[in-house]
Amino acid sequence: MNDEYSEVDLSVLSTARELIDSYHNHLLDANIAFVFKEAGSKIRGKYVLGSVSKFPRKFLPLFDDINYHYLIWISKTDWDYLESKIRYAIMDHLLSHCCFYDEDSYSVVYPDIQEFSGVLARHGLWNPSLLRVKSSLQHAAQLRLDGFSEGRGVLGSISAKDNNNAAD
Repeated sequence: MNDEYSEVDLSVLSTARELIDSYHNHLLDANIAFVFKEAGSKIRGKYVLGSVSKFPRKFLPLFDDINYHYLIWISKTDWDYLESKIRYAIMDHLLSHCCFYDEDSYSVVYPDIQEFSGVLARHGLWNPSLLRVKSSLQHAAQLRLDGFSEGRGVLGSISAKDNNNAAD
């Protein structure tokens, strides 16, 4: 596996800035490093377009002026290929993992639901977490994201040393 990383382009930072301003105001004070990842990978057998983690503390000394809270990588191959509305969905998903309160209180959270499509087909919305997202699922069923398919092969990760200046 080839884990080559590179700085993200302005489209990543501007997409993140727009989504933070519109839907993720809790991240306005968070420092987020974005990185493109060239080589793809699968996590638990699923192709992954990006991922979020707390920024590794051991790397903070490399960034004198910025105390990053999160590290988000995005598949460069997929980002370059996919249309704008899918890019926004990917970024919105990744930013939704970030739960930031203040400098000392932040974490990475997981999605509200997890279920197998076969179980849903056989048993419907059978548990409280699925019932809580029922209206969102009904609304989402009416939406369509053209151009999305699985198995593009390469995951990208995005990071920029000075994301504040590039996205403003």
